[in-house]
Amino acid sequence: MTPVVLSFPFLLRVIQCGWLYKLTGQKFPYLVNLLKYATAFPAIWIGYLMHSTNSQKKQSLLVVWWLSSIVNSACTFFWDVLMDWGLGQVRSGRHLFLRGHLVYPVIWYYVAIGADFVLRCTWSLQLASAVHLKGQELTLVLEVAEVFRRAMWNLFRVEWYHVENKLYSLPERSV
Repeated sequence: MTPVVLSFPFLLRVIQCGWLYKLTGQKFPYLVNLLKYATAFPAIWIGYLMHSTNSQKKQSLLVVWWLSSIVNSACTFFWDVLMDWGLGQVRSGRHLFLRGHLVYPVIWYYVAIGADFVLRCTWSLQLASAVHLKGQELTLVLEVAEVFRRAMWNLFRVEWYHVENKLYSLPERSV
C-alpha cells in the first residue's frame, strides 16, 4: 500500500499537466512538467520491489533504482532552477548561471542552487526508502531537510514571480 500512497500526489500532477496540455496544446511547459512528475514512479515502485524480492533480483533492481533516482533528481532539480527560479542562464556577465535582475545577495543564489541539488537527491532517495527506511532519526533528518528545501524553494519562486512580472519595488542589484 505504501507505494500507492507515495505515487498518488505524482499521479494527480501528471493528470493535471495532461489536462493543461490538452486544453492549451502547449507541449512546453505542460508535457515536460508531466514527464518530470512521471519520473517519480520508477523510483517509488522499483524501490518497493527491491525490498520485497529475493537477494538475487535485488542487485539488478538496485542498478535500475539508482538510475531512476538519478533521472528523477536531475529532472526536478533542473525544473526548480530553470523554470521555478528563472536561473541557470549562461550569461556573459559577472555571475555565471544567474539572471540579470537579482533581489537577494548573489551568494544566496549559488547556495540555493547547491542546496536544492543535494536536497532533491535526498528527496528521491526518500521516495524509495520510505518503503523500507529504518531509523527514526534518519527519517526525522530527511523530513526536516525537505521542509527546509520547500521553504527555500518558495522564497526563490516568489522572488522569480515578482521579477518576471515586474512586481518588485526593491532596487536592482548589479550583476
